[in-house]
Amino acid sequence: MQIMVMYNRLDEIILWPNGDWLPSHEEIDEIISLFQRLKSDNTPEEIEANNQRIDYERLHPETRRNYKKKTESERIKPSGFIYIVRAGEYCKIGRTQSPKSRLKRYITENPLPVEIKLLIEIHDYCKAEESLLELLSEHRFRNEWFKLSEEDIKQAKEFLLENGGVLITESKL
Repeated sequence: MQIMVMYNRLDEIILWPNGDWLPSHEEIDEIISLFQRLKSDNTPEEIEANNQRIDYERLHPETRRNYKKKTESERIKPSGFIYIVRAGEYCKIGRTQSPKSRLKRYITENPLPVEIKLLIEIHDYCKAEESLLELLSEHRFRNEWFKLSEEDIKQAKEFLLENGGVLITESKL
């Protein structure tokens, strides 16, 4: 299923299904869930930075063409952070480029006390998070929430450090 996000002349957002059909109630629930996840996984600053990059590429198509010509190893893979936070018996595994605001949001929005279990800066953090989620998939509770033991968190830490990560302490936040 593909949904186009467009703007009308008044800059209002319009969601438009790809084609002439209307989504079912199940599909609408899925769309809502996807947007909620998009909102929870990205800070307003990250969304704005992404949209500015997209706008720039649209205005400067040569940038997009040049990017596509580069090989996978030549493309710039941004550094970012992988984190594990514990809230009660569950741990959230996620990624961000601004850990301070992301972790602050978890602390503010979660009714349970939140403990930072792991914060690692790593090159190509998107791929690193994907690999970590796969590594710990047997402990998945729902989406990016897991039931992890201290040993599982130690395994995650070792995995990320072996793949070029740098441990960040809370004092460096």
